[in-house]
Amino acid sequence: MGLGSGADEVNGAVTTPAPGVGALGAVAIETALTAVLLGVLIAFLSSARSARWTPLAAVGALTVLIWAAAR
Repeated sequence: MGLGSGADEVNGAVTTPAPGVGALGAVAIETALTAVLLGVLIAFLSSARSARWTPLAAVGALTVLIWAAAR
């Protein structure tokens, strides 16, 4: 069962790094993005006052990180 013709337009729905980014570069970028996300989560969860805003901060951080990484 195929994913349809729409999947062909997006490389079969497979995420791949840009042509100029090698495997090591992709791992480094993913590591940096994960570290930033964890930093945001830890910063918000470390205080009882800011803990309730953690979901909003996580969505905001993910939005910015995905946008930045997709460029």
